[in-house]
Amino acid sequence: MAQRIFLLFIFAVSFLCLSIVAMGQDNTPVNTPSPKLLWEIGSPDNKCLEFTLAPTNYSRYGDDSYFMVGHSNPAEDWCYIHPGPKDEWAQTIPHIFTVLFFLKSVETQGDVQLNLYLLEFNKNYPPNLTVYVNGTNFPVRLPPGNGTDEFLSIFDGSVSSAKKIEIPFPSSLLRLGENVIQFTVSSGSWFIYDSVQLFTPDKFELAEPQKTILRIGKPVPIPLVKSIEDKELREVRIPVRCYGQPFQGKITITNNDPIDINLQPGWNTIYYDVKEVDKDTFSSIEIKQEDKTVATRDFIIPPAKQITLYLVPHSHNDIGYTHIQTDVLKIQQGNLAKALDLIEKTKDYPAEAQFHWSAEVLWAVKSFWQSADEQTKERFKKAVNEGYFELPALFANQLTGLCNGEELTHLLDEAHYLSKELGTTIDSALITDVPGYTWGLIPTLAQAGVKYFFIGPNLSWRIGNILEVWGDKPFYWTSPCGKHKVLTWIGFAGYSWFFGGTNAMPEQIRNYLAELEGRNFPYDITLARYSIASDNGPPDDKLPDFVKQWNEQHKTPKLVITTARKALKTFEEKYGNDLPSFAGEITPYWEDGAVSSARETALNRNTVRKLMNLETLWALWFSDKYPAEKFQSAWENAILYDEHTWGAHNSISEPDNPFVKEQWAIKKSFAENAEKIKADLFNLFINNFQPDYQTVSQIIVINPTPFPCTKTVIIPASWGRKGNRILKDGKPIPSQVLQSNDLVFIANEVPGWGYATFTIEQGELPTPENPVVVSDNTLQNGLIELLIDPQTGTIKSLKTQADGKEFVKENPQYKTNEYLYTEGRNPANIKRAQNIQIEIKEKGPVMGSIVVHSNSAPGAKEIRCEYVLYANSDIVEIVNSIDKQDIRTPEAVHYAFTFNIDNPNIRYQTPFAVIHLPEQQLPGSCKNYLTVQDWVDIQNEEKGVTLFTPDAPMIEIGKITVDPIEIGWKKGLILEPQVFSYVMNNYWETNYKASQDGGHTFRYYIKPYTKNTNDHPDTLAKQLNSELIIIPTNNIPKPPTNPIQISPDWVLYHLKYNPDEKAYIARLFNPTSEPVSVQIKKPTSTKPIVITSTLSPKPQSEPFTDRSLAPYEMITLKIK
Repeated sequence: MAQRIFLLFIFAVSFLCLSIVAMGQDNTPVNTPSPKLLWEIGSPDNKCLEFTLAPTNYSRYGDDSYFMVGHSNPAEDWCYIHPGPKDEWAQTIPHIFTVLFFLKSVETQGDVQLNLYLLEFNKNYPPNLTVYVNGTNFPVRLPPGNGTDEFLSIFDGSVSSAKKIEIPFPSSLLRLGENVIQFTVSSGSWFIYDSVQLFTPDKFELAEPQKTILRIGKPVPIPLVKSIEDKELREVRIPVRCYGQPFQGKITITNNDPIDINLQPGWNTIYYDVKEVDKDTFSSIEIKQEDKTVATRDFIIPPAKQITLYLVPHSHNDIGYTHIQTDVLKIQQGNLAKALDLIEKTKDYPAEAQFHWSAEVLWAVKSFWQSADEQTKERFKKAVNEGYFELPALFANQLTGLCNGEELTHLLDEAHYLSKELGTTIDSALITDVPGYTWGLIPTLAQAGVKYFFIGPNLSWRIGNILEVWGDKPFYWTSPCGKHKVLTWIGFAGYSWFFGGTNAMPEQIRNYLAELEGRNFPYDITLARYSIASDNGPPDDKLPDFVKQWNEQHKTPKLVITTARKALKTFEEKYGNDLPSFAGEITPYWEDGAVSSARETALNRNTVRKLMNLETLWALWFSDKYPAEKFQSAWENAILYDEHTWGAHNSISEPDNPFVKEQWAIKKSFAENAEKIKADLFNLFINNFQPDYQTVSQIIVINPTPFPCTKTVIIPASWGRKGNRILKDGKPIPSQVLQSNDLVFIANEVPGWGYATFTIEQGELPTPENPVVVSDNTLQNGLIELLIDPQTGTIKSLKTQADGKEFVKENPQYKTNEYLYTEGRNPANIKRAQNIQIEIKEKGPVMGSIVVHSNSAPGAKEIRCEYVLYANSDIVEIVNSIDKQDIRTPEAVHYAFTFNIDNPNIRYQTPFAVIHLPEQQLPGSCKNYLTVQDWVDIQNEEKGVTLFTPDAPMIEIGKITVDPIEIGWKKGLILEPQVFSYVMNNYWETNYKASQDGGHTFRYYIKPYTKNTNDHPDTLAKQLNSELIIIPTNNIPKPPTNPIQISPDWVLYHLKYNPDEKAYIARLFNPTSEPVSVQIKKPTSTKPIVITSTLSPKPQSEPFTDRSLAPYEMITLKIK
């Protein structure tokens, strides 16, 4: 390697020496302005986004830029960054950027001026720039910069003001015909371009070249060696740019025979077979026409690396999209059967060519196994246990950012079942198509025993730069607590690289290997998905014979048909000790499509939370009647709603097509079915208490959380209550009759996992300690004062009354809880509601509310907002409602929240993790929008505010940056105290919904705090998400079974029951950044508590003893 780099340096220096042909001339120019812009590369707009690789892909630097004026364009031919000899990512050699142009008229008097607009420089190693004009050199002193390599990773492509460098020179240096201007950094490091401009006197005119110009790009020796008779031939990929007319000639590489070439204008790719070499060999490419040399380029041919390419056959399970969902299930069941046949048919093939199959996900496997006859089950079980048929751990290709922690664990339910049913260990997982994955998936997989995670993203559709950053760069993905890791491989070939099947495979293998070589792939093992035809495509019965023949005819690469598990296990055994580890989230990209059906998405989010509460209540109160099958059905429906296939491939282009409508009806039914089963489970639970809704004189209030809970309780007007006064232990407590005639009161300190009894009678209603006082546009209760702007209906002021601290910024561009409608894809086209009306709804003292509404809101028939404040509460509740118009042109809806928090630290909750921005977003993450579970928190040294968003999963930080297709993918975050709840869009071109209409509700809770009074947002979120259960009954129940006593109680994430094992399942999670000591007691049993979750037929259970939970650690316990 050192010899190769040294030779490359010599080539660069030699090229420079040849270029400097007029060093003795007087280079002192007359400093007069140049009136005419002759040409420019890029615009001086303080941005580099028009250039190739911009704004963060510097590590993919390949060839030096070569720009022919009038023919080249910046997006393809001019790199945004110019490296220097200090830059290891560019081979630590000088790099020459060349501009070629032709003139048909010149003048010798006057000056020419070259203007460079530069955005940033490396501050540690300032670049020393030299400009050559037809060989005459002009050293350029650049101003100090502020950039670092870390800056390059987060640069968003723009600065506030570019630095302008003026380089005047005599016009006599330019000549008729061909002219060359070159730029090189002779020492130091990189700088970033904004624009290059050349100004000349008025008589200068550009001309077209009188001959065809060829430029040989960077040759790539591909590690593909054919064995032909007694020769070994290696392919070299040679890009050649043809400027002008088509070209016919010959190309030769040193010590190899010439071949004929026919080049068309533009880029051409030539594949040239050279003799394999046994050491780094200096070579030269020469292109001739009739014995005249037209272009040359030197390079080095190294010996070909011996590569093994593991192919993982599978079918991408789109549950819909290509076919109606029910038809897809039949197709995928058929694929499983065909794969089983192929496995058996090729058992006698060479090991590398024997057919294997990965089920990808277990959605279709579940019904395949259930419906199979005994003979098929035995064949299937044999193929699985012999390693030919891979059962990955996940149930579906999930939008993981939409899932809460418990939903993530249910993605493994079928894997748990099949591992025991088939007697096999499942330790690999696949996700296909989807780019970006919530961090909490990693501890969920790791604690289930999953070691390998093979991801095959979409190759181009709304994927940001995830493939550029992570493609074929395997790493250990570390869990938030740091105790677990999963070997993760994000395939650069995605999942569709080989859609063309074996006919297109030689070309695709060649292209894939060329990509690997161009990106300096360091390993001799790689793996790629193999799926054909399309999504939901079949197994390829031609693949085994193709692989057999290929391996007979090629020395490298060797092809092997296998599974992800086998390939990654082999790779880990060889390279595992040398792999890097990374901790953080690869923030998802596709979850934004879920808000194209915002109503159903909100429904599913809340169903999942209520299912968790019901699982706990049934476990505590009626474990002997625990309805496990109903719960399982509800969870499966919820999972299928959050699965990535939203609808048909033509959902946007043909939204009224019956094919589209039927798919959406089925997709929508997943959310509705989950909610219906949840409601059935709730009613079954309530009916155990024999409720009486006709003569309500007593109610019990049940707390599903493990800690004492204080919340408002509303008794519906439809219940036949005996009065309006509520008593607790015979003492009246504050209550209030609402305009709806519902009765509201505050249930204080209802015991964790317990209940409290209240009676109802007629009588005088007492006033709470901190009553709500309502005026025209103000709500206050002694703790919080909320001021509403009557002109806009937004929050003008939010103060804590004890200290008068203000939490809302004064006169911001975007006001707090402001409805923002984007017409089109550009956030510059934001429109606001007009004709705001405001009125008092509830006047206190327990509950006060003010309603704001407008019939002049863009995109809506009406918008409505109710601001609510309760006595003794320091949390503001907001209920935003939209009666949406059905609009099919691109649109988006946001609610803005702008806070008065200087120098903010920002974090947000995801399943089993808290993401601290920006450091816990891994490179390649989506930064235009984030997917949040319950809350986002903004704080500084003095104070903070937590925004809870139970219904809407998407947020943006700092500014609105959607649609990325219009304004680009962000490479960094602006950490400003401004959150945009991104509640609706129809921006996708496929899959998601084209429009949505009707009623939508989005709730928010705002909790201001000072640093010494903050409760952890996770605990508050549990309280907000866990409704107190109200049951009108005269039967005082026995206290529920309490299987464990845990301290501190807030680490208990979830409790449920497993009737098959007659065991309680408790999930613990420490949501804080500090370790926490956990103690558990079992009041009713002496059997040991064990840590469990492995996907093995005989899981190993580790006994649990009192211990410390690491920051963000999650564990699962089994309690008998």
